[in-house]
Amino acid sequence: MAAALCPECGSGVSVRGIPTLGQRLRCRECGTELRVIGLEPLEFNWADEEDREEEDWEEEEEDKEID
Repeated sequence: MAAALCPECGSGVSVRGIPTLGQRLRCRECGTELRVIGLEPLEFNWADEEDREEEDWEEEEEDKEID
């Protein structure tokens, strides 16, 4: 069983079977939905990371308009 750390809470998250890129799972400790982004070594990111990046970009654009 492969395992890596949750990027949200730092807890170990195990993957049953053979992990695949893009596979989604949930951290049992904090409930965050995760996505497999690396296999060697196993690595997770938030499943909605693309949405988070887009929101950050939109916030930066709004900040620029205020200046």
